[in-house]
Amino acid sequence: MSHISRVYPAIIVLICTAAPCLGQPPAEGQVQQPARDSVRDQYFVPQFVLEHAESLNLSDEQMATARKLNDAIQAQKVASDERLRASMLALNETVDVDPGDERAVMAKLKDILLAEAEIKRAHLRSLVRVYKLLTTDQLADIHTIKAELVTSMQEMEQRIQQKFNQVRQLAQAQAKAGTPPTAVAEMMKPFQQLAQSRKYQQAEQLLDMALEQLHANENVTPIDVGELLK
Repeated sequence: MSHISRVYPAIIVLICTAAPCLGQPPAEGQVQQPARDSVRDQYFVPQFVLEHAESLNLSDEQMATARKLNDAIQAQKVASDERLRASMLALNETVDVDPGDERAVMAKLKDILLAEAEIKRAHLRSLVRVYKLLTTDQLADIHTIKAELVTSMQEMEQRIQQKFNQVRQLAQAQAKAGTPPTAVAEMMKPFQQLAQSRKYQQAEQLLDMALEQLHANENVTPIDVGELLK
């Protein structure tokens, strides 16, 4: 077996396993979310409102209230997360002591469910209060802002998918022609992590560099792709 025939499959596998997971259905065993999520559609977290305060023309009083709500959410999250961790630890310890003690195990499970419920209750309460804080016109404006952001995100996801397909096709063609793009395979290693963490700008930048290299079909000067992960 020639060196190229050994290297070619490895390079293609490396690039193909970096495939973006954009718009994929839930994995087996995961709960399928409803087609329409009214909570997601109608409400906005305080941070999002604050980020678009100028466009919404928030009053000083609205700004102050939104900041208080945002601070309260962060403080509540820290406290609730700590309570949940403690409850889960207590359940583990109970099971370790006596796995057959159903009453004790169920009691610890109840503590976990109560902690989870409190997290959801506090989050939804803050969303409702943010909703009530905004005027009818501001609600219309923030829905428009959100819709524009969603559209922009979808367009970016489509561009990334198209560019990834181009990278894969060019890499396969060059490898078959006897010039496996080893530099591109190395360059693409961080891509899946970037896509999964929704760092789409960095992911697209990485694809652009990969395409440039594939079109040039020559070795590139080593680059610090680790900077893209920051």
